[in-house]
Amino acid sequence: MSAVPAVLPVPAGVSATRDDAGMWRRLQTAGTPAEAAAAWLSLVCERLAGAESALVFARGDDGAFRPFAYWPATVGSVGR
Repeated sequence: MSAVPAVLPVPAGVSATRDDAGMWRRLQTAGTPAEAAAAWLSLVCERLAGAESALVFARGDDGAFRPFAYWPATVGSVGR
């Protein structure tokens, strides 16, 4: 098995953002599913023209859906 690169490469055709390498590093080194979801959401939203905010919901142990990841980070404080 080959070693995982220190930073995942940016896919061809994707323009770099202000901290593209940092976002890929966050995704690669995420320690929990919530951290991975937040990193993935950052990568996606930074590439969507006009994106202002986004949420990922996940089903909790009680079966109800709850916010799991949000973008940008300041959105998470809204409504708490």
